[in-house]
Parts: sequence; C-alpha cells; structure tokens
Amino acid sequence: MFKGSIIAAALSLCALPLAAAGAPIVYECEYTAHTSYGWIPDKAAYVVDEAAGTAMAYDAYIHHVNKAPLPVTFSVVKERKYLMKWTLTGLPVRGNRTATATYTVRLDAARSKATISARVHGGDGSHRGTGACKRVK
Repeated sequence: MFKGSIIAAALSLCALPLAAAGAPIVYECEYTAHTSYGWIPDKAAYVVDEAAGTAMAYDAYIHHVNKAPLPVTFSVVKERKYLMKWTLTGLPVRGNRTATATYTVRLDAARSKATISARVHGGDGSHRGTGACKRVK
C-alpha cells in the first residue's frame, strides 16, 4: 500500500521533535499476515526513542484514519525488545460501516523481527502477522 521510503520519510519528520529527548531510531517492518481477513499491514514503520520512553507508528491503516504517524503506548520489555499498543477507530469495513481495532506490536530489534496482532472490537478472534524489520535511521 505504501512504499517503504514514504513511510521512513514520514517517520523521519516525526523524529525531528523527538531528537532533543534522545536518539530516536526508525525501524521499518515488512509483515506476512497469518490470516486472510486483512487488518495486518504489509509494511509499517516505528520511531522508537527508548531514552524518552516514547514511540510512534505508521502504516496504511494509521494513514487512513490519522493521515500521520501516531504516538503509541510504549514499553521496554528487555534490552532492545519493545511493546507498542494503539487503537484505531473508523477503519472501513463494508459499505458505510466502520470498525475499531486494537493493535499490539512486539518489536525485537536485536533479532530484527516483529509480531503484530489486531483485535477487531466486536469481531471474531484476533489477526496476527510476523515480519522482518530493519533499522532505517
């Protein structure tokens, strides 16, 4: 849906205000969905500022709802392992219907891997994906 360079460029711009707080790092991930129902982006990018305890996420679903990278709930699980969560409201379904989904990403920067899950509120189960990630900045 989005070219990696567009995602990285958008997140690089968002990292500028974070630079004073620490050294933000941009990670770009390419996901493989383990469901045929959608909800898992092909690509996503994350700005992680571990020193400041902040992160931002950007993918096609965030772009559709927010039009810009989104600040997310962020925590450090272990060294270079991060947990990020956010909720998107207004995701198109069919016709004029929309849905709300809560996303969780576990980014293992040391192994250059990530897992993503989406729980669609009022839907059946959750949707999962795995991906390879690379440090962009």
